Amino acid sequence: MYKLIFADDERPILSQVSRMMDWGSAGFRLVGCCTNGYELMELVEKELPDLVILDINMPFITGLEAARQIRHSYPHIKIVFLTGYTEFDYAKQAVELNALKYIVKPVSAQELQAVLNEAHTALDRENRRIQKMAVLERFYWQSQEVLVRDLLSDLARSDTIYERARAHGLQWDRNTFFQVAVLSADRTGGGSSWSAEDGKTMLYALGNVTAELAQEARLGMACLSGGKVVLIGYSRDKAGLALRMQNFAECVLRIAEEKLHFTATAGLGNVCSGCAQISASYAEAVRTLALRAGE
Repeated sequence: MYKLIFADDERPILSQVSRMMDWGSAGFRLVGCCTNGYELMELVEKELPDLVILDINMPFITGLEAARQIRHSYPHIKIVFLTGYTEFDYAKQAVELNALKYIVKPVSAQELQAVLNEAHTALDRENRRIQKMAVLERFYWQSQEVLVRDLLSDLARSDTIYERARAHGLQWDRNTFFQVAVLSADRTGGGSSWSAEDGKTMLYALGNVTAELAQEARLGMACLSGGKVVLIGYSRDKAGLALRMQNFAECVLRIAEEKLHFTATAGLGNVCSGCAQISASYAEAVRTLALRAGE
């Protein structure tokens, strides 16, 4: 069952729509309702829903701005706009934000059912794609493994490392900030479909999800190293990188548990400046992972 959040600043509409549907029969669980953008972002962070239906014009944080933040930090979440505005500019912005649907109030039960059906189909398709990632050919990782191994070692201090990064399409320089996250699949956790012998498949599934979401969010590069998933995040914004990496790691762990049916653990290193410090961030991430895995 997929999780849904509904947000609208008009309480009568919020109440009407929340009672309009038998959400369970549509394959959704309504985990919360909000009347403003701040409440919505807090609930999104807490619940990590699959679908958000929101009004465009809400107080504090508008629906459009909330959607931008959701797309930025949680790119897997589907968004549907429910609004009283028919102007072309709003519809255009909804399209630019890759919204699944843009529907105009008042909405009927039939219209909402059709939207939920469409969202459910899209989420099913996405889940099948994520699960199939586990059996992708391993050469996907091999093209970046040498670079990542060198970045995690003292070879990152070489003057040629930035040229090598550019050869991989990475526009780094000495003013770029980096942070390393290390993730591991917990072989003892998760659903009954995984056995102790599935460790490698679980690791590849976790790695593929991490790499795909990191690429979609334009956050960093990920690959397998030392039996773990290593994500190197990078940005010109030091504080913003730390927040995005924390949110991203929590997002991946939740997806592993809810979509791939096994648990995972993550450790984050400190934010550093320049490639030469990536190995230190990596060492800190490994220590943090070991501490959390032992809890």
